Parts: sequence; structure tokens; C-alpha cells
Amino acid sequence: EQGIREFISRLHAAEKRDPHQRSLSTLAWSYGRLGHVDLEVMQLIGEISAGWIHLFKPMELANLLWGFAKLQLSQEQLFQLAQDHILANLDSFAPRSLSVIVWAYATTRPRLDCTRLMCRSAESFAARVQAAEEKPVSLSNLVWALAKTGARAKPGVIHAIGDVATDALARFKINELSITLWAFARLGCFHQKLFTRAMQRLSQDAALQLDMHPQGITNSLWAFARLAEHFTHDSCFSNGSHGGLPARLARGLSCFVPTCLRLLPQ
Repeated sequence: EQGIREFISRLHAAEKRDPHQRSLSTLAWSYGRLGHVDLEVMQLIGEISAGWIHLFKPMELANLLWGFAKLQLSQEQLFQLAQDHILANLDSFAPRSLSVIVWAYATTRPRLDCTRLMCRSAESFAARVQAAEEKPVSLSNLVWALAKTGARAKPGVIHAIGDVATDALARFKINELSITLWAFARLGCFHQKLFTRAMQRLSQDAALQLDMHPQGITNSLWAFARLAEHFTHDSCFSNGSHGGLPARLARGLSCFVPTCLRLLPQ
């Protein structure tokens, strides 16, 4: 670690003469991945990075912010300058980078208004994301960040992300699936195809049921409860236009019973 401190100190002294922004991104990401907090090193990384924001490639900047967020370190100046840079160059950031970035802001919650960043990132993500190419974790992280911060993206944007999530649903792990359902319910977007196919997977996929954990059960049950509550108050509900949703929910939710029994203390 002493060698890392010396390297960072040399970068700090060099200022802009010999930028090594990729090294800073890699270091921040590595510390975050290891869960190791070295406040002196991270402080220096943040200070140097703030002056080099315009030099970072999109994924380098995303990884830098992710590292700080993973360690629960919020450097106000760094996150403010990064937000301004991202908004000014939004089209150069791929959907995956945007997902990492909004997750970092939602996790760190710096004392600045990041609503515009959240909403604009969601719009850009929805316009370019492809179900076959994007990892489920990118989809779940993005909608989680929106729900966590209370950022109100346009309904059409959230629904478009729901369409992509529905198409990619077969590849979702239980954590990604339960978080996605929770986020959509929290955002008040009850994407019927997404929730229906999620219920089918939860009730029919034995491997998914085996991977189920208490938090996943809590997230999923809460989301489906909000779904039932929403349609109960929907004027169309009494006309049966939702195809016997309560009965389907009751049958589907029964899939949680064996898992709950398995997770109970012996």
C-alpha cells in the first residue's frame, strides 16, 4: 500500500503534465471491489480525478464513481463535476456505463440534485438498450437507482425499459429479478407483461426457487402486493379486463411457500 500512496502522491504533484486517468479509475474500482477503505488514497484519487474529468473515457469514469460508491465515499466536487461532464456528453456513454453511473449516485447520495442526471440517463438508456446485448444487472441497477432516488422519468421511458427487461427475463438471477420487480412497483409502473412473466418464472423455475433468499422474497411479495392493490383500484379491474389477475396472483404466490419453509430455522 505504501507504493500505491507514493504513486498517487506523484500523480498529485504532476497535476496535468502527465495524466493517468485510467490508473485512477482502476485503483478506485479495485479498492471498491476489495471493500478496502484507504481514506488518504481515495481522497487523493478524488482530488486528482476532479481535475481530469474531461480526460476519462465513459467506462473509466463509471468505474471511478462505482469505486467511491461501493466504499460509501462521497466527494462532492468529484460527483458534481462528473455529473456536469456526463450530461454534456451523454451520447458517448453506453447503456452499461449509464447503469453503473446512476447506481453510484443512488448509492452514494451526494448532497447535490442528481434528478436531471437520473432522468436523462434513463432516457438515453431506454433509447439504445438491446435486450439480447445488455446484462440483466444493468437493467436492475438502473431501475433500482431511479426508484431509490425517487427520480420520475417519463412513463414511456420506464415502460420501454420494462419491455427490454421482459424480453431478457429468462437470464435474470433471483436478486436481479426481485430488485427489478421492487423498483417497478416503487416507481408505480405495473408493466403487465413483465410482472406476468416474472410470476411464471418464479412459479415454474426450480433453479430460481432454489436460489431464492429472504430479501428476494420480501422484494417480490411487496411488488406483487402493490400490483394487486393497483389493479384493485383500477376502474377496468371490475370488468375482468386483466384476465383474472387475483386468481393468477394467488396461484403464483403459492410458489413462495416451499421456499419460505426451507428458509425457516430448523
